[in-house]
Amino acid sequence: MAYTKTNWLPRLGTGLNKFAKSAETSTSVVLANTPDAVTQAGTPFSVENMNKIEQGIYDAHQIEAANFNTLNSHADMVDGTGRNLLNVLGVSSIPSAMAALRTLCNGTGTPNFSGLMIGDYLDGINLSAIPAENGGTAGQAWNASYLNNRIVLSGFNTYKQAGDTEVTKNHLLFTFRNIPLKKRMNPANDNTGGYAASEIRAFLEGANGDGTGDYAGATTVTTAAFLNALKAQIGDYILPVRRLLSTRPSSGVNWAWLTCSLFLPSENEILGESAWGDPSYDDGLKVHFPIYQKATTYRCKRYNGARDWHWECSPAVASAADFAYIGAIGLAHSADASAIFGCAPAFCIA
Repeated sequence: MAYTKTNWLPRLGTGLNKFAKSAETSTSVVLANTPDAVTQAGTPFSVENMNKIEQGIYDAHQIEAANFNTLNSHADMVDGTGRNLLNVLGVSSIPSAMAALRTLCNGTGTPNFSGLMIGDYLDGINLSAIPAENGGTAGQAWNASYLNNRIVLSGFNTYKQAGDTEVTKNHLLFTFRNIPLKKRMNPANDNTGGYAASEIRAFLEGANGDGTGDYAGATTVTTAAFLNALKAQIGDYILPVRRLLSTRPSSGVNWAWLTCSLFLPSENEILGESAWGDPSYDDGLKVHFPIYQKATTYRCKRYNGARDWHWECSPAVASAADFAYIGAIGLAHSADASAIFGCAPAFCIA
């Protein structure tokens, strides 16, 4: 309920502080205010008015606390404490939710994220259109028991103002709660070129990161198979961002700015630091996703109900054969690029 303020009026007149005394004894006296004239009675100092002030202060603190918790809550502390965004936004479909979120992002204007919380989610995505390729698994239809395809709100304006080409739009970061499918990083145990040149990137978002660009290797992969299937479910709301990632040359070190639409997170984005990747060149932005801070809950992912391994985009610094991954028990490690592990990408919408 909106607070209705009281317009406090002063008492006006002459001789306002004059009092007449009566019934005086050695221990007491009765005083009665007897001003010469009162031209304005003023607002009475009453229990009702004071309680109204106290209630207003209390209500304001409650609203402020709720807003702070909404913007800063980490549902990663307890899985499932997020809310279904269909209910939060008052819509009935995933594309409608994305349209509402785009409105809240407000382009390059002032966003309104006050009703959203890290850990809020969307269920019901059907990824069965994604084919099984090169030893990987196909995408699956929505399964309410496994929640493989649940997407979770994971950050606010995560990449804004960054990039060689500046990311100017307000945006929301989403990650997959679990593992929607499995895929190898590369056909051979080789991380030369890093994520930029990998087979898995071409499969996820195209070799150019914007849904275009065929894989340059010897194998055949459906370009942007995952991105196209996801867009068919949520609508065309994905914002490409710019990330500075290791290109893992055959000798020395280097990195490059990449356009990324639907991408594997780096070690820094999941762990907050490099563990098996190059601490200098793995990820130039070094943004730790809010959903992965403070707890391992969302870092640990499941495939068809069982905890499983999932890839990160970081090439291993000590091995030309490996990429980094998160183990089923939550630990950080690296493995051969041809291993078939979970693929749980991230994306931004605006």
